[in-house]
Order: sequence, then C-alpha cells, then structure tokens
Amino acid sequence: MSAPDKLENLQRKVSKFVNRGTLEGVVVDTKGNRVWVYKRNKQPYFVALATIEFEHWPGFKLDCIAVRDARVRAGLK
Repeated sequence: MSAPDKLENLQRKVSKFVNRGTLEGVVVDTKGNRVWVYKRNKQPYFVALATIEFEHWPGFKLDCIAVRDARVRAGLK
C-alpha cells in the first residue's frame, strides 16, 4: 500500500468514527506536514503541523511535531 493510500484509508476510518458519534478526530500527516481535523457535522479541514488542542478534551494537547520527529528517529517514513 502506498503512502497516499494509507493516508486516505486513515481519513476514511476517522470519518466513519466521527459519523458514528465520535466528537473529534485527527489524522497527523507527517509527510505533508499537516493535521487533518474532523468534527461532527463539519467538513474535515487541515492545519499546519503544530500542537493542537481539542474542543471536547479540555487541557489535552497533541504535539504533532513531536509525533513527526519520533517517526523520523524511529526510521519510519
């Protein structure tokens, strides 16, 4: 499976979760340096790779740059 196929597969899965009741979801695209954000009743959108905060998880922050850097250190592309 190619990298774009994997990304599209993850995006489909997160869309299904949100459509079935999950309030928020993200897909961290480390190759594209962006984060896809999914929210109920809204179209998915992307933002630049950064630390993101969740509307429904007060105080929780996801450092997406650290995710990318950890993948690089682990030799994952």
